[in-house]
Amino acid sequence: MKFWETLDTEEATYIWHVDKSVSTLRDALKQIDDALGVIRQKGRQAFIDGVTSNFSRVLHDYSDPMKGFILWRDALEERLI
Repeated sequence: MKFWETLDTEEATYIWHVDKSVSTLRDALKQIDDALGVIRQKGRQAFIDGVTSNFSRVLHDYSDPMKGFILWRDALEERLI
């Protein structure tokens, strides 16, 4: 898995699920770099509207700082298993 985490913003943790083979990893890193380019040029929503099956995200909820962290951590752990 590869992650993109935003700092001090109310966005999300972006997660790309990647097979563990070296050849697949190279291709996946290129696809992730392309995805980040779309996000930079056209915005997050343009990327999210066209996401592939190997992508997921965990939304941030800071309405309650402690509960928000716990919910984020639990959702992240679900994807790591």
